[in-house]
Amino acid sequence: IYTMDKNSSDIRKVTNIPVDGYHNYGNAFDWDEQRGKILFSHYQYLYEIEADGSNMRPIATAPPDRHFREVALSPDGSQILAVTMGEKVYDSEIYLMNRNGSNQQEVVGNMAGIIQSPSWAIDGNSFLFTRDVSGNESIDGRMLNSRIFSYNLANDQTTNLSQNKAQGTNDTHPRYSPTGDQVIFTNAPNNASAPPDIWVMDTDGSNREKLITNGELPFWE
Repeated sequence: IYTMDKNSSDIRKVTNIPVDGYHNYGNAFDWDEQRGKILFSHYQYLYEIEADGSNMRPIATAPPDRHFREVALSPDGSQILAVTMGEKVYDSEIYLMNRNGSNQQEVVGNMAGIIQSPSWAIDGNSFLFTRDVSGNESIDGRMLNSRIFSYNLANDQTTNLSQNKAQGTNDTHPRYSPTGDQVIFTNAPNNASAPPDIWVMDTDGSNREKLITNGELPFWE
């Protein structure tokens, strides 16, 4: 992990070990801005490190035969969502834990189809994730019908937000807007026949609108 100023100056190396593990694409880290730290995964371990690269220490260990893949810190900094993975790209689930790594609880179990992209709501009471409801489990990780879901932590209720998605496409990488009234996400054909696009919708899944053609991995600023 490296950091730099917004104008790309002052590039600094933070970690001496990579963000790596089963099907880890280097994005399994998150800022803990309140504490001036970075959370990141390295195989079965979840680490924290000061933003200047000092005081690295493990805070959590994944279940047996699992690696951490994605990490998301709650808005108030008290909890962590993490995807855990097996050797197969479709072998995954989502865990919730305290900020210090204690009290790990499985909140989205291992179901058929790829599960990924946990992202907190601004109030910390729910989160988004995606799942390929087709249940396709191909080794290359192809998804046929990935949908965005909202998970309510108070009542364990899961709501499908992709009811209005076009057939033959995948919704992926959702994030709430800073005001919490919209969701930004990627949508793409499931056969890679066209590049992905960036869309927004209301938090109930209505009013889908394409924002950017040929774009992916959106992030609100």
